[in-house]
Amino acid sequence: MVKKRSCSDPGKRLNLDLSLYTIRRIPNRRIIRGMNDALPGVKRGDGKAVALFVRNAREYGELLLTHIDKEDDVLYPMADALLSEDKDRELTKDFERVEEGRVGHGKHEEFHRMMDRLKAVYRI
Repeated sequence: MVKKRSCSDPGKRLNLDLSLYTIRRIPNRRIIRGMNDALPGVKRGDGKAVALFVRNAREYGELLLTHIDKEDDVLYPMADALLSEDKDRELTKDFERVEEGRVGHGKHEEFHRMMDRLKAVYRI
């Protein structure tokens, strides 16, 4: 838990900081559309389509890393500062329940194992 900070208007600060996340929606859609558009050519073995897919996938990966960094460095510390310990525990339980119900038992760990395998294959 991050030490609580005082904030004269936490709602205003939250809205300002969350605006960092909405800016990226349009590039995300463009990148995903680029990967989808390239897939038929990738399946045919078209080198230009493969290059397009790879370029978009790398760009998307960079956006995800930036997004995760913002969550880790801005959003999560802000939530720790603004939420009581009781509310934090309640939200954690709610997230776990939703993950279990929607994603499925053990899937989170399975995704991490898959990421570890992919990192090894692609030497990331």
